[in-house]
This record gives sequence, C-alpha cells and structure tokens, in this order.
Amino acid sequence: MGIDPYGLCLYHSLSHDTRSCQFPRRRSPRFNQISADIFLVSPAWEASAGCAEVGRVKIKLIELFKNLSQLHCPAPLNGNRVKFLPTLNTYQISTLGDAMLLSFGNKINKIGFDEVNSSPFTVALISADEFKKHYSQLGISTREYVCFDLSDSGFRSSVTVNSDSFVFSVKIVEPSLSCTDESAACIYLRKNLVLIVTVKDDAKILYNAVYAALDYAEPSDISVEKFTGQILHKLIENDGRKNEETETAINELEETVIEKGKYKNVNEQILAYNKKLVSLRNYYEQLVGIAERLYENENGIFDGEKAYYLKTAADRSRRLCSEINLFRENLVRLREAYQARLDLKLNSTMKLLTVITVIFLPLTLITGWYGMNFVNMPELYSPYGYPAVIAVSIVIILLCIIIFRKKKLL
Repeated sequence: MGIDPYGLCLYHSLSHDTRSCQFPRRRSPRFNQISADIFLVSPAWEASAGCAEVGRVKIKLIELFKNLSQLHCPAPLNGNRVKFLPTLNTYQISTLGDAMLLSFGNKINKIGFDEVNSSPFTVALISADEFKKHYSQLGISTREYVCFDLSDSGFRSSVTVNSDSFVFSVKIVEPSLSCTDESAACIYLRKNLVLIVTVKDDAKILYNAVYAALDYAEPSDISVEKFTGQILHKLIENDGRKNEETETAINELEETVIEKGKYKNVNEQILAYNKKLVSLRNYYEQLVGIAERLYENENGIFDGEKAYYLKTAADRSRRLCSEINLFRENLVRLREAYQARLDLKLNSTMKLLTVITVIFLPLTLITGWYGMNFVNMPELYSPYGYPAVIAVSIVIILLCIIIFRKKKLL
C-alpha cells in the first residue's frame, strides 16, 4: 500500500483499488514499489515540494493509515505501524522490526530469514543483534561468521576473501565540517546475497545509501556487483557538494586571517578542520581499497562485465580523496600564513619596545650620571643645571625620533 502525493491516489498492490486523497495535483513522479507495503518516493518530488508540502504528506499518511479499517482493501495490513523517515525519501510500513530483507525475483517482495536461501537474489539490512541470532539461516558458515567485525572499528579494514563470498567492514563519515556523525557496518557479499549488518548508524547515513540504491534497483537487472557499486556510489554521491562547502569555509577562514587580520580562535578552527579532513581522507582511502579489492574478483563470484561498477566507485572515491588532500595542503599553508602573521605582529611589538629602549637609554645615562651627587659637580649648584638637563633630554628624544623615522622604524 502506498501514497502517490502527485496523483492523489492510495494504492494497494493486491487490488489496485484507488481512493482519492486531497493532495496538490501535479504530474506523478517515479514511484517505486518495493513490496506490498513499502514504497520509495522520488527524491525529485521531495526536493521540489518544499518542507510545508512534505509535512502535509506526512500528516496525511498518518491520518490514512490510522483508519485502515475504512479502506476498501482485500488484505488490510492490520497491526502494522507507519514509520515516516524524514532523512529518507521513504514512507515505510514495517512488520519486521529493524530488519529489511527484500527478495528480487519476478517482483520485489519482503521475506523472512528462513526464506533467504531459496530467494533468487536478496538484499538484507539488519542490525548486529539480529545477525548474531539468524546468521545460520542466511547460509553463513561459522568460518565466515568469525570474519565479521561487529565492533565500531577504525578505517584500516581489509576485505576477507572466502571461496564464494567477500566480507569487509566499512566506517562511514558525514563529510560536512560541522557534523561529527559516523556509521559503521559489516558487509557480506555472495552471488545471490548482499547483506549489510549495521553496527552503528545513528544518523541513518547507511540507511540513506541503501534506500537510495534500492530506488534504482530493478528485479530483472539486479546483481551483486551492480547493487554493491550503487551503495558505494550513494555513500559519496553528495560529497562533492559538501567538499565545495568545505573549500568555501577554508577560504573564508583564510580571508579572515590574511585580509582582515582577525585571529580569534583561528588555531582551534584549523585543528578542528584538519581533524575532520584526516577522517575524510581515511574514509575515502578505505572505500578505494575496498572497491579495488572487490574489483580484483579473486574468488570469481562477480560477473567481469559488471565489475566496472566497482571500478567506478573506486575512481570516484579516489577523486574525492585527492580533493581532501588538496584541502589539507591549503590548511597547512593557512597555518603557515597564520603563524607568519603572528610572528609579524610579535616583531612589530618587539620593534616598538626596542625603539622605546633606545630613546630612553641616553636619558638613563644622564640621570645615572647626575645622580652621583659629587660635591665638585659644577651643574649641581648652578641655577640653570636642572633646566639644562631637561633641554638636553628633549633634544635627545627628538633626535632619536627623527632618526628612527628616516630609518622607517616608526
């Protein structure tokens, strides 16, 4: 069952009955049916609709599914719950908890764990706890099970090659400078199975990528190479735009330091940016290593003609990694410029102190000389002695200032 926000209709996959709903009338976007109760809404619609309209659709969905008993459906989805995912372009009605297992045959259907081995091709997205309970039902041997790294590990992961499968872990980083969200997963690839075990995905980064890849999945043309390549591509699809924002932020910081001469919290910002860029570099290098290792197809489970999806993912990740390395070089230059400005400011201060010291040095000599108070000092009892010392001091100060101005020290 699903809602088409443009065509004003409520659909049920079994009856194809329709009932009018009051949504703004527009052309119908691409509307993919994942199963009898999962639909993916086109990202183009959400982008063009605006927040207000998306909110109205959300409210309408909830209202409609609260009243399922009033719908003319031969097989109502009793007991199901509506889950609106604002970070995804998806409206989902789920009865399988956090697990998503989709079978690709003549059509796309939701299945249970015990049906995976009999499915022509399966995409599974499950949690680590569910994997520990059901891994044997997925056709995974004990030897393959021990290859799964179900910890929030670092970026330096490797691809384990088994006789008929690949196992690897991946740590995912949100590319925005201001965002610290990360995700981690372990992925298992077999000829007829793509299994994603989520270890950490609080920000739904991995879910976004998987659902976006499903939006392009066709039952007649799906393969492990293509779908894996689509996931890797979706993980970095918008990173180019985010990298532009990163470049703009670094340029603005550079302008603040060099042109405006403002130094407040600059060093802290540089360190924070550098830390984020190091994480992104490790992330992209990890994706390059994974895609290249899979492209080698050591155990021969991939179709050689379709393996170019993996090579494309590796090339895109490598380009993004090159951009990050360039940003890091810009940060190094910015730090050097910042340090140079600080040194210049310090030099100016030291120059001023040196000029003041040089001016007062002869005055110190005069005061020290006449502070001895010898009895036979002629100026000591002269009525013009004190004014004479003042006059000499003023002349010395003026001469020093003139000399320093000619030397451009003042």
